[in-house]
Amino acid sequence: MTENQAKDLSQKGWDIFMSLADKHSKRIEREDPIKKFTEIIDTLITQGRVKIENKDISMDKTLGGVNSELIGWYDDLYFYFMPQALWHSLQEYCIKEGMHFPVKKHTFYEMIEKRGLIADKDKGKHVKTEWIKGASKKVLKTYRQGICQIGVMEVMKEENAL
Repeated sequence: MTENQAKDLSQKGWDIFMSLADKHSKRIEREDPIKKFTEIIDTLITQGRVKIENKDISMDKTLGGVNSELIGWYDDLYFYFMPQALWHSLQEYCIKEGMHFPVKKHTFYEMIEKRGLIADKDKGKHVKTEWIKGASKKVLKTYRQGICQIGVMEVMKEENAL
């Protein structure tokens, strides 16, 4: 193979790689991992497959199934997700549905940070330590309004019933 043939072949390979990378990027944009995340969380809570407890030790309110897997806590403004439990629930749901979550965990955290859904953020630091139910917990603190509307509506219904 001549040097020119090698350069041509290398350029063709690079063009194919760049084309595939562009298609992959467009597919991820179409799938919108944050939208998929919010849909999955809404579904898991509605079906009672996970639970999110009130952050306050004196409150006994739970979103989702009472006897389900705990993935975090909430208060009036925020969700405090346990990162590993949240990620496990997302992955398990996707596997059972025969699909995959379109991005890896670190990329997902960066995306929700860019969308402004992470509360009290330090750029690049997604997990925070919070005082929850009388103990220090490492959590992914997100704004409730941007994540799970069903959970917000359920709490509002409960509070209006009181």
